[in-house]
Amino acid sequence: MAELVAQLVPVTTVLGVRAIELTPHWQDAVAPLDGFMQQLEESAVMGRQAVKDGCGRTRVMEDRQWLRQHLGKMTERQESAHAAPWKMSDAPPQHIEALMGAIVGIEIPIAKLEGKWKVSQNRAPADRAGAVAGLRERGDEQSLEMAELITRHSGLPNS
Repeated sequence: MAELVAQLVPVTTVLGVRAIELTPHWQDAVAPLDGFMQQLEESAVMGRQAVKDGCGRTRVMEDRQWLRQHLGKMTERQESAHAAPWKMSDAPPQHIEALMGAIVGIEIPIAKLEGKWKVSQNRAPADRAGAVAGLRERGDEQSLEMAELITRHSGLPNS
């Protein structure tokens, strides 16, 4: 039954998200507002993001060997940053088998990719420049990536 439902229902999965918050202090072109709305605008944090979605139909994978290999790869990826990474072989085989009995393996062959950018394209050039300058000043990898995306997708000179 689960496999039949999975084949009939299309799904969308998020493949990657780059999201970051920008402070309103980096805006130059704040429009004047009255009362509560002005306070809200001044305190609001602006988010910028780039999202990739994959669309397809789910396949339920009942092959225990496929599931074991998939779990092994996921475990390696998640544990790779540790000095002494945990491995599935560190657990008793009966424990892994019991866990696998409670896991439904799925595969989603991607039929369509969709991407969305929200990187200040609708903001005034002064706001975009302020966001880029603030992100570059922050200097961490995620902020520098978002500064590059805003620059590339909103027509700012790359300085």
